[in-house]
Amino acid sequence: MLTSSTILMRFSDLLQVVYYKNAPHIYIIGFFLLGICIANKFGFKSIVKTNFIIVPFIIVSGFILLIGLRKYMSPSGIYPILGNNVKETFVNGSTNIFAFSGITYLFFIMPSLKNKKDFKSIGIIFITISIIIFVLTILALLLVAPFITHSEELLSIYLLVRLAEFGEFLQRTDALFIFLWIISTLSYLSVTIMYVITIFRKNLHLKDSSELCFPLCCIILGSPLLLRNPTLLSFLEEVVYKYYVLILVFGISLLIMILANIKKGVKPKWLKRN
Repeated sequence: MLTSSTILMRFSDLLQVVYYKNAPHIYIIGFFLLGICIANKFGFKSIVKTNFIIVPFIIVSGFILLIGLRKYMSPSGIYPILGNNVKETFVNGSTNIFAFSGITYLFFIMPSLKNKKDFKSIGIIFITISIIIFVLTILALLLVAPFITHSEELLSIYLLVRLAEFGEFLQRTDALFIFLWIISTLSYLSVTIMYVITIFRKNLHLKDSSELCFPLCCIILGSPLLLRNPTLLSFLEEVVYKYYVLILVFGISLLIMILANIKKGVKPKWLKRN
C-alpha cells in the first residue's frame, strides 16, 4: 500500500504539472481511487479481463515510442555496456532490485488458479512481458539519453513522448500515451488493492470483504498527501526501497521457505507417537 501511494503521488504530480495545473491535488488522487473502488466492486474477473486488454496496448506503445524517436536516437547511448564497471553494475546496482518488485505478484496468483499446473507457464509469460516492457523503456531512455539526463523518471518518459514524431498528420500523441498510462495506473492500483483486501480477509477470517475497499482507499488517499514532504519521500526511495527491500526479498523470503520445509518434513515427537 505504501508503494502504491508513492506511485499514485508521483503520477498525479505529473498530471497536475502537465494538464491540470489549477486542479487541487486531492481531486486527481480521488479520481483514481474512485476507479479503484468501482473495479473492485465488480470483482476479480473484471480486473483480470481489463488487464488482458490493456497489456497488449502497453507493449505496442513501447514499440511505437521507439519508432517515433528514431530521428533522435544514437547508439552511443548504450555504451559502456556494463556502466562504469562490473562491481558498479552488479554489486552496487543490486540496491535497485525494487524495480523488479512486480514479480512478487506471482506469489499471490497461485490461490486464484483453477489449475495449479498452469502456474509455471503463467510465470514465464509474466516475466517475458515484464522484460519486453523494461527493455523497450530502457532502450528509449538510453538511446536519447542526452535529452533526458537531468529529469525525473516519469517526467523523462513523458519528455520522450513529447519528442516523438509521427509525421505532420499526427500531432500531440502525448495525450494518447497519457491516457494509456492513466488506464494502466488504475489497473495496477486495482490489482494491488484487490490483493490487499484478500490478505485482510484471510487474516481476519472475514466472509464478506466487499466493504474493505472504501477504508483502504481512504488510507491510500491520505498517504500521498503525507508523502508530499520531499524529505520523507527521499527517505523512502533512497533508503527504505533500496535497502530494506533487500532484507524483505532475500532475508524474510528465505526464512519462510526454510521454516516451511521444516514444518513439512520434520514432525514433532508427540505427533509421531500419536
